[in-house]
Amino acid sequence: MADQTVWLVAGQKGGVGKSTISYGLGYYLAKLDQGKVIICDIDFGQWTCDLWKSLRGDKPLGFDIIKCNTLEDIGKAAVRTGARHVIIDGAPHASKQTLELAKSADRIIIPTGPGIAALSPNVGLANNMLEEGISRNHIAFVIMQAGTPADAKSAYETVKEHDFLCVPASLNFSTAYGQSADRGLSVLETPFVGLRKQAKLVFGALTK
Repeated sequence: MADQTVWLVAGQKGGVGKSTISYGLGYYLAKLDQGKVIICDIDFGQWTCDLWKSLRGDKPLGFDIIKCNTLEDIGKAAVRTGARHVIIDGAPHASKQTLELAKSADRIIIPTGPGIAALSPNVGLANNMLEEGISRNHIAFVIMQAGTPADAKSAYETVKEHDFLCVPASLNFSTAYGQSADRGLSVLETPFVGLRKQAKLVFGALTK
C-alpha cells in the first residue's frame, strides 16, 4: 500500500464514534478530490459504514465502502481500487489485529468520549501503540459526544497531559448528528450550518 495514505480509526471501547469519524473522513477526503477514497469496514457484525451507505438511497457518496476481515483483505482492496486514501474503520474493541493495522497506517485516529471510562482505556491503547514502535506523531485523538464545550475542553486537556496530539475541535453530542446518520448522511451533511462548520473544523485539523 505504498502509494496510498492509510488511515486507521481505532479505539479500545465501542460506541465512541469510530464509524462516525471514518464515514465523515471519507466524505471530507472525497470532497478534496485528491484521488479515490475507500473505507475498509472491519467493524465485524455491525458494518456500520456499510449500513449508512444503504440508507442514503440514490444520494451520491463519493467513496466506496468495502467489508474486510484482515490486513491482507485491506491490501487487496487498496490495490484493486487504486485508492489514494484507505480508511480502516476499526473493530469495536482493540485487539492484536488493531496493533498490526496500526503498524501499517500512516495516520491513526482515536475517537474518545470525554469521561474517564473512555479516556483511560483509549490512552492505554495509544501507549500500547508506542510500545509497538509506532510514532507518537502518527496518533491523534478526537473528543466525541461531550455534553458541553467545558466537558470537551477538559477531555482535550487530559489527552494533552499524556503528551498525545488531540484535535482542538470536537464533535459534541447532538441529536441532529444522529438524525443525519439515520438517513445515511455524514456529520458534514447535517442541515444545521453550525454543526457542519464544527465537523469541518475536526476533519480539517485531522487532514493537515
